[in-house]
Amino acid sequence: MTADKVRKLTRKLNTEGDVSLEEAEWIYSLVEKNIEKNDPNLPAIALSEWYLSVSQKLENNERGNFIFSILIRDDFYNNFLWYANNALKKYGSFEDRVQKICINRSMRSLLPKHLRGMFTNAKLGVYSWLYTLSCRRAGLVYYPQNGCTISQFADKLSAAVTYDGRPSRTNRVNYIVEYIKHNMPYMEMTAVAPAGDEAVVFIEKDKTPIVKKALGIPFEDLVENALEQNIIDKSMAKKLLNGDGYIKYFPDGAFTEACIKYIDKVVQMGIEWKNTRETIEGSDMWLDQIR
Repeated sequence: MTADKVRKLTRKLNTEGDVSLEEAEWIYSLVEKNIEKNDPNLPAIALSEWYLSVSQKLENNERGNFIFSILIRDDFYNNFLWYANNALKKYGSFEDRVQKICINRSMRSLLPKHLRGMFTNAKLGVYSWLYTLSCRRAGLVYYPQNGCTISQFADKLSAAVTYDGRPSRTNRVNYIVEYIKHNMPYMEMTAVAPAGDEAVVFIEKDKTPIVKKALGIPFEDLVENALEQNIIDKSMAKKLLNGDGYIKYFPDGAFTEACIKYIDKVVQMGIEWKNTRETIEGSDMWLDQIR
């Protein structure tokens, strides 16, 4: 009976171009609740036909409720999820592929209440002030939540940084992201991609000039600053500058904290200079007017 319903929805998808949100939700729940159990009653053949049709829609750059039926998995090989997951990575947009969103407290305070409750706080470790939302459903960011979507909120923000999202001692961008986390409302979306993950950091639009200034700081300056403060030694500095992050007993916490403080110092100096320049230029205009 379940297989018959899946096939009926597949025919509807092929003839009408889409299914209802509730029908896509039904298929997603069917798969998500039973795939871990290796349930022999799961209609694998019917689901293969469904996800093959979904993958063809994605390849043709079509979008609809059907995308919400996709369960994102890394171990999808040799099962019915292969078609859709492969097509999602190849043809899906970034928004289609997002499976994790991280925010800090200041960004959480800006979210609508019903979206705020979707994020959980681990309350453990050095990042106890961060909140996360993880979901293996494709289209997470534009899945309707009480008449609103995360995408609608993110549209009011600015995409400031794109990187692979992986920890790295030698990637300058990682320290810029740490600076953003600690100094302004921050949202980071992580999506599956053909080669690893892809992450985008969102900030308030009026903070864009600050982040642009931070992104202009060379990695060499961050390393030199830590060296001058005796946080690292010359051999560590040399390895970092050569792109070698495999350093025994590396002081990750102290180095990251020093980088955040240095970035903030450079940014604040840039803001002060900008304000001073604008004041001087304003004074010149006033002098020209009274001459």
